[in-house]
Amino acid sequence: MNFNDLKISTRLTLGFGLMGLLIGIMGTMSMGLAHRADTAFHSIIDDRFPKVLNLHVTKEDVTAVELALTQMLLDTRPESIQRHQATVNRKRKEITQLLDTLGQQITSPQGKTVALAPPDRAETLALTQHTPRAKQQRTAARPMVGNHNNPRPAQGHRTRITTAPQPATYAMAPAGGGEANWESF
Repeated sequence: MNFNDLKISTRLTLGFGLMGLLIGIMGTMSMGLAHRADTAFHSIIDDRFPKVLNLHVTKEDVTAVELALTQMLLDTRPESIQRHQATVNRKRKEITQLLDTLGQQITSPQGKTVALAPPDRAETLALTQHTPRAKQQRTAARPMVGNHNNPRPAQGHRTRITTAPQPATYAMAPAGGGEANWESF
């Protein structure tokens, strides 16, 4: 049986049938892919976005606590210190509530082990480079003189300009030279 031996109506029927079958397969595949995209969209909107929003608000609260603590150190008026202390206490409660809410929102076992496990202090210190050795290396690399409000490089010391922010750790050298005996964090 040769395709050329078939009647024209049979060939047309086979051709349109094959096209209809291909259209049906493509439609079924596109419906499955659209369902997957819809599921992924709802996963982001209903599950991931609230978690990210809670983390963002927590980050803002941590920044507010940092600013209030800084103002407490700089301001000497008792009423200002009390106001900043109240801000710190309020924001700490909000952070605790947000982290509790986040703990309830995370449902997967892997997410709970990663997000809610207490951080390893040594790893955190290594990541932020606040180890005593790193601090000593930073201090030795940048000898500073002056007061803590206006530190400047020691005379004859070449400084390197970088775009990365440097930690505010300065060792103060005494006027007569010698060992540094004061450090500001």
